Amino acid sequence: AKAWGLKYCQTLTWCKKPMGTGQGGVYCPTTEFLMLFRKGKAPKVKRIDTTWFEVKRQNKHSKKPDFFQEMIEKVSHSPRLEMFARRQREGWDVFGNEVLGSISI
Repeated sequence: AKAWGLKYCQTLTWCKKPMGTGQGGVYCPTTEFLMLFRKGKAPKVKRIDTTWFEVKRQNKHSKKPDFFQEMIEKVSHSPRLEMFARRQREGWDVFGNEVLGSISI
């Protein structure tokens, strides 16, 4: 991220209710992390009072709910980029092996 001129801002945690026993190991994985970076100065916005969110899972494995993109849109300006995306979203550039990317790295 630093090589691309991005600055780390925050890690958000998506807390998910268990669905079965997961991928193995000692613990059943019930969280995913969204790392936020910015380029340039961050806009002044209303403060959000938490970094963890219990949001219902979608049907597709690990598909992030729209909730997270909507929340990020409220606290940031375009352009926006989602790495490891599973779908395209208007107003965002996307990159991932499950979506036709709008950028090349």
